[in-house]
Amino acid sequence: MRSLKRLALAAAFAAVVAVAGAGAPSAAPTVTCTLPPGNAAQQWDLIAQSTAVSATAFQTEAFIYLAYANGAAYRAVFAGGPSPSPFLVSADTAIATAESDVLAYYFPSQASQISCYRDAALALVPDGLPKFLGTIEGHRAAVTMTFGRIGDGRMPIGTIEASYPPAGPGVWQPTAPAFLPPQTPWIGRMRPFVLRAADQFLPPPPPALGSATWVRDFNEVKQWGRATGSLRTPEQSDIARFYTTNAPTQYNTAFRDVATQHGFDVVQSMRLIGVGSMVAADAGIACFNAKYTYWFWRPITAINATAANVTDGNPATVEEPGWSPLLTTPNHPEYPSAHGCLTSSMAEVFRAVLGTDAIDLTLTSTAVPTMPTRHFATAEDLQAEIINARMWGGIHYRNSDEVGVALGKDVARFDLSRAFGFPGGAG
Repeated sequence: MRSLKRLALAAAFAAVVAVAGAGAPSAAPTVTCTLPPGNAAQQWDLIAQSTAVSATAFQTEAFIYLAYANGAAYRAVFAGGPSPSPFLVSADTAIATAESDVLAYYFPSQASQISCYRDAALALVPDGLPKFLGTIEGHRAAVTMTFGRIGDGRMPIGTIEASYPPAGPGVWQPTAPAFLPPQTPWIGRMRPFVLRAADQFLPPPPPALGSATWVRDFNEVKQWGRATGSLRTPEQSDIARFYTTNAPTQYNTAFRDVATQHGFDVVQSMRLIGVGSMVAADAGIACFNAKYTYWFWRPITAINATAANVTDGNPATVEEPGWSPLLTTPNHPEYPSAHGCLTSSMAEVFRAVLGTDAIDLTLTSTAVPTMPTRHFATAEDLQAEIINARMWGGIHYRNSDEVGVALGKDVARFDLSRAFGFPGGAG
């Protein structure tokens, strides 16, 4: 009886998604599409990435939608566990069906284009029982994901919550040049995908403004992170800028590149992409929960005393009116570093899926024409670089980068062991 109900829900959901793409005037031009290169998992990851990145206002938001789409496809192939579905199920069909259902559900304005990709993908799969079962598994996984995530705390795309604490020592305030309100506090209140709660690995508070750690971090970023007159080398400046590229694009591209580099088949590729997408979302949720628990101020506010007319009161730190960082400061609290959380969690995913610390990973970026790629021999190399890069950019203190890296590791290790069948993991 339960199976019949699930099938009925799947059929009903497919009908709802189909309606979302209907209603266009008959004179509208025909939508055409060519599938991206790669196997089905790689193709649909790129389709999901392009859809989410183009439609969302903020990068962590895009990671949430990638987790919805790629998480559903993972479930369709792996039946919600660490082992793939029976061999009779067409993985290509299951992936195309699950991804297209979920993407059309969350992005109805793009439903026609998504349906075009789905039809092109399914046309490549021979008719028969595997295709039929793949369709059923895809619809079922989409139902499980979308209905299961109702009430998870997601807000409409681009939602801004304008309130923030009054200015005071250590308290985040809007920063130059745009002085925007805080970005997506609601992400920190979302129900995670695998974690027991968003605050499961909540770090301790940021350093007290009278502590030796604060003095070290203040003076370090003041000298190394400044826009002009910094101690940075030109290469270090480029490394800081390298990570200003769109992060969902950067890491989902890495998923696909690693799958190609290691000759992964569609099932192996879906494992990497699905696991990576859900871990990235959980890392973002946990990180934003910490950010909006502590509301810690950015270097530009702490160092440039005129920014908020508030000082830390510590004689071992000397404010500098007019100080500005190399990079534009993001509009969310400083502690911990979001890129630290993300990058360290992704390093753990690559380590787990490849079964080695020697991940031999190349990341791409469009931010620095003279530095389009960065190569990392080990997971530790990547995690160490992001700590320096965000401090060199002048938007984070070293301790916040280190805490972000530790938080990302904890999230990834828990998710990997709890839900995806990898050994080890944090408590």
